[in-house]
Amino acid sequence: MKRLLPLLLLLSFSPLLLFTSSRSAPPPPTAESDVAIQTALTRAIAQYSEDVVAFLIYEVNINRIEFDTTGEWAVVWLDLYDPTTGQLVPTEPGLVVAYFDGVQWQIILQADPAWADALNTLPPDLMPEDNKAIWLARYNEVQAETPDTALDGYRLPWAAGLSKILTRSIAHGGTGYYAFDFGGGGMFPLYAAKGGTVHMAVWTYPNGFDDGSCAHSNYLILKDETTNPVTYQLYLHLAYDTIPEDLRVVGAEVLQGQFIGNADDTGCSTGHHLHFHVHTNPNYFWGTALDITFDEVEINGGRPRTPTEASDPDCTPAPCQGQWNYISQNTIVADFTAPTGDLLTPAFGATLTENTLSLTGEAFDEGSGVESAYFQANYNNAWVQVSPLFTSTFALTDTVSYAWDWCADGVPNGPVSLALHVQDEDGNIADLLGLTHVLKNTTCTPPPPPCTPTAAQVALFTEPNYAGECVTLNPGVHLLTTTLSTSPPLLFSSSPSLPSPPVVTTSVVPLAGSPVSSLL
Repeated sequence: MKRLLPLLLLLSFSPLLLFTSSRSAPPPPTAESDVAIQTALTRAIAQYSEDVVAFLIYEVNINRIEFDTTGEWAVVWLDLYDPTTGQLVPTEPGLVVAYFDGVQWQIILQADPAWADALNTLPPDLMPEDNKAIWLARYNEVQAETPDTALDGYRLPWAAGLSKILTRSIAHGGTGYYAFDFGGGGMFPLYAAKGGTVHMAVWTYPNGFDDGSCAHSNYLILKDETTNPVTYQLYLHLAYDTIPEDLRVVGAEVLQGQFIGNADDTGCSTGHHLHFHVHTNPNYFWGTALDITFDEVEINGGRPRTPTEASDPDCTPAPCQGQWNYISQNTIVADFTAPTGDLLTPAFGATLTENTLSLTGEAFDEGSGVESAYFQANYNNAWVQVSPLFTSTFALTDTVSYAWDWCADGVPNGPVSLALHVQDEDGNIADLLGLTHVLKNTTCTPPPPPCTPTAAQVALFTEPNYAGECVTLNPGVHLLTTTLSTSPPLLFSSSPSLPSPPVVTTSVVPLAGSPVSSLL
């Protein structure tokens, strides 16, 4: 994350600040000017947070502010700090030009195209000409690092065959001229536009843009050493906790087409979309998105443009063509990693007395996505599937639930093991996820009889408690042969109008010769 740290006025010069004024000391600034410049600088950094990668990934600290003799011009020296270690980033300091326009302080960052002209305009008592020359030479070096031709070999960063909408490219303007915003009506999975290694990853901010902080954005930065100069791919506005765990480590290898997270709207964003651009050194205060081309884009030599942008006379490359929708041909890297998941309920070791058991589980797959899942149980020295196979469209992470009638399945009282079985779209299987054990102690209510007599019938069962095979008998005479220890054989009447035994006029024959022990 980045934030503007409190204003820090140093009483001594740091050796790092090579390009400071040769004056013995700047005029004493007023507290009001300090606060006003800090406020204006915060706004400016927020405006450039998507374009200057250093503003996104590092904490920006005001080292000191120097004013000219009139108090209307100032230079602001900036430092970068690593948010994970708190250490000063070993890079050149930032130099911001500020001037008072009579109403408020205006800020010109090094990433602003007007910065070089503003630097030349600084009064000599604030910035001597020899120091200006040093800074302008550095500015020209950075400009020379920009490739003369577009970088190629990129693929649109979503799954092949799917279409997404380009909402903005060159309309970013300034240093973000070659950045792209792609949307798709909600969150969508992202796949690396080109290979590289992880340079920085942030995944902890909740989805949405609730607190108004541009710093609270999840993102992934990939370092690409196959380009000259070395470049960095920025994937911005990612969803909370969707960057795969193995890609949260600096230096982790990422292949083109590998799943890297979900597009969302964290940070400065008004809706679900991906901001993507390729950048040079992320430790620079200078920031410029580089011209790149996508292999599958057929217009403008591989450069996506909207119809609105294409109608602009300044659109490049001229003559511009524009379209809203772009179909990816990014081949997804095969997923050989098994899915993960957990059994959320019931709790481990619980003693359960209800006839129905509530099962809840979570299935997740970072690669191809979850294809199916089901609950399983072991209560008879064997694992059996106890729920339907859930195959409806899963998000990359999803929760499934099922009410299991373990009485109906004849589960005996005693220990029962439970787990989740998950398969992903590439056929990888994970078994016994969230394995847990419970104790069943249930007085199961008998199910309704499988055959129910009418008011003029009787039903006979082969087992106690209305279990086993059964038969319904109409009024009539039936002979009952039975293994019951009765002699002579019992006689039953199947006519409701006849008196009950021992006054009987009929006998009953059991189903398939089985002994009858219950009479309904």
